[in-house]
Amino acid sequence: MAKTREVKLTRRRMNVMYGACLDLERRNDPLSLEFSEALAFNMDAIELHIKAFERTARGDKAFHAYDDEYDKLVKEQAEKDSEGEPIRLKNGNYRLKDQYEFDKALEALRTRHPAYQKREDYLDSTVDVEFYTVNRIYVPEYIGLAYMRVFLCFIDREDPKMECPACGAQLYVENDQLREIKVPEPKTKPGKKKPSKKSKGHRKK
Repeated sequence: MAKTREVKLTRRRMNVMYGACLDLERRNDPLSLEFSEALAFNMDAIELHIKAFERTARGDKAFHAYDDEYDKLVKEQAEKDSEGEPIRLKNGNYRLKDQYEFDKALEALRTRHPAYQKREDYLDSTVDVEFYTVNRIYVPEYIGLAYMRVFLCFIDREDPKMECPACGAQLYVENDQLREIKVPEPKTKPGKKKPSKKSKGHRKK
């Protein structure tokens, strides 16, 4: 039976987690059934909160005004190709001509728009999310530190207790194989041997 855990997260952290889930989905790397199931349930739980924010932002004209000016600023500060189009990097971001000048202009833009601070306050607010947990033995070994930091809140780090349904033997997982826990028998300290009694026989005359 799947276990659940209530986790308090900022909406900003939820966005990062949702992006990481989408990234794993796009990569289509092999995942254990247990880990995939937990990700699927938890993505649905996060998506409810993200869509609620999108619905709110969709009708906020101040948010749209900030986004429009931000897009215009980025394109102005980006390097251009031979046809005068902004150059994009592999991650989708634009290649900037001068990071320092862009940061100054961005700070001025954020100061002018109260909508930016309103959005930041919203993203820093917390919400309780009920996550399905998954034991660490089902997390793929290739999952790196960046993913682990995001998913750690729903990974169960205790060793699962298992037993054989047929014989009741205690089991554990090693290299994706079930092994039996063999309890060594207690060693008894050897006591002093009692001298054996010699049987009384007939003496030779």
